[in-house]
Amino acid sequence: MELNPTHALNKKASIIAMLAFFSSCADGGTPANTTESLATPPQIQSARLECNPDSDSWTARAFTDAWTHGGELVLATPDRIEIHSLESIRAAPLGEGDELLLNLLSVADPDHAQSGSKTGYLCSEAQMIALSVRLSVLEFESETESDCWRWGPELDFSPWGYSPCGRVEVETTTVESTVSAVAN
Repeated sequence: MELNPTHALNKKASIIAMLAFFSSCADGGTPANTTESLATPPQIQSARLECNPDSDSWTARAFTDAWTHGGELVLATPDRIEIHSLESIRAAPLGEGDELLLNLLSVADPDHAQSGSKTGYLCSEAQMIALSVRLSVLEFESETESDCWRWGPELDFSPWGYSPCGRVEVETTTVESTVSAVAN
């Protein structure tokens, strides 16, 4: 077997490049040049909640202007509340944005709802209109809530330990609601 010196050199260069990348990270994988973007708490730029009646599923998506430590979606009616976590799926390389996602399956029996995977709220236009929604994002390092939006019928979330948040205008089309603007 003949060794190719160029191949060995390329392999060494690849290993050195990987080591340089990983050594540029500080504090558990945060690139060292992102300190400035992490100093600003993430703010929600847009959000979308939609349900698909064909697959009996709900999707929540949020976009922020900085890295997050995930978020939370609260779905509630006067007699029932569900709390689900949103996960970061696409963080910008230097901390200047994040995309959060949550997919839920609908179950007919609300007792079978399961945080993060199943909801007892059926996918229908009537249900979409009846839901009070609160979406929040968490700061990347401190994991404290940095921004939240709410929409739907007026509902006080404080009995569940939530602080007030600004109401937003919602554009609704059939079984989809897109948050379009903040109306503090």
